[in-house]
Amino acid sequence: MIVYEKLFEVKIYHGYYNAYSVGDIEFVLPASTQRFLSMYALLYKDTAEGFVVLYKVEKASLIQDIKNLIPFTFFVKIKNRHFGNFTLLDYALSGEKYYFNNSERIESAASNPEGKPVLLHPSETVGSGDVVTNIQPNSTLSKALGGSTMVFEKSGQEMFKGAISESTTSAEVLGNEFGLYDYATEEKTALTKLYYSPPTAPEVFGVIDLYVGDQENVHFDDVRSRVYEVRFSNRPVHWTYYFISNGGHTIEKIDIASGKIPLAFTEPRQVTLINGKKATCVTSEVPLPLKSSYNDNKLLATISNFSSEFSEKRIRLPFPNVKRVKGSISDGTQNYFSEMYVYV
Repeated sequence: MIVYEKLFEVKIYHGYYNAYSVGDIEFVLPASTQRFLSMYALLYKDTAEGFVVLYKVEKASLIQDIKNLIPFTFFVKIKNRHFGNFTLLDYALSGEKYYFNNSERIESAASNPEGKPVLLHPSETVGSGDVVTNIQPNSTLSKALGGSTMVFEKSGQEMFKGAISESTTSAEVLGNEFGLYDYATEEKTALTKLYYSPPTAPEVFGVIDLYVGDQENVHFDDVRSRVYEVRFSNRPVHWTYYFISNGGHTIEKIDIASGKIPLAFTEPRQVTLINGKKATCVTSEVPLPLKSSYNDNKLLATISNFSSEFSEKRIRLPFPNVKRVKGSISDGTQNYFSEMYVYV
């Protein structure tokens, strides 16, 4: 009987769901990873929480005896086009990608005897520190990175140092040695990370590199049965409510609470909507986190005016729709909000 055991596993946690979930994500294996899986008798399997790579016990020596460093690369592709609405990510990205790996911050097996999950990013959740510049073989280096003199290092080894022309491409300098690099130019003298993607790489959000081999803390025994995690935080947004009176009355006071817990909203202000109707608007004083479920909590508004129609009324409010989250940038600061309309 063929027996498989876990080499490593990756789980994706999202604060929006308050759970491990990959419903919004797809993993794509490049040709290099598929080749390594075949060479070392490994098996890749998607799971409900991420993916797992298994090794064949009778052929464990194939990967145990690796004398160099092997990167198992997994592209992270976003399936849900609204993912950025409810995920705390940087909307200002252009050609960059999020990059995660186990070679820079992993603990040894001896220092983590209980086998607790290891984060693939330095902060508690994915953030701007995980973003790296991305180039492809046809990228013009002077345009993508700036400068006319460059240094490229890969795994601590200098791969190129010298002058380039305005038309020099990545392929001319780096060939087909894809992966993570450190680079510097005469304009940016400090080494900066970039990821060199193969030409067949799909349009992806991020890259996970899991290393196994002859390097401290990523030997077979360090990696075996290891669980890695990528943790996303849910985006906080300003909740804005527009109260529209069917009778045309002005609403003077609005108090909003989640269950019995009062929430801080601005004082009511009168606005004119794009359709010409009058409304009373309030906005949460601080951004509130978006969630897939609010645990049956009821969001209630107590509204009052001084007309003969009603003096006080309590109504249930809708929660934000992640499909309608909007963002804007002002003075370099990104702001996000969700607008909801309530007829009373």
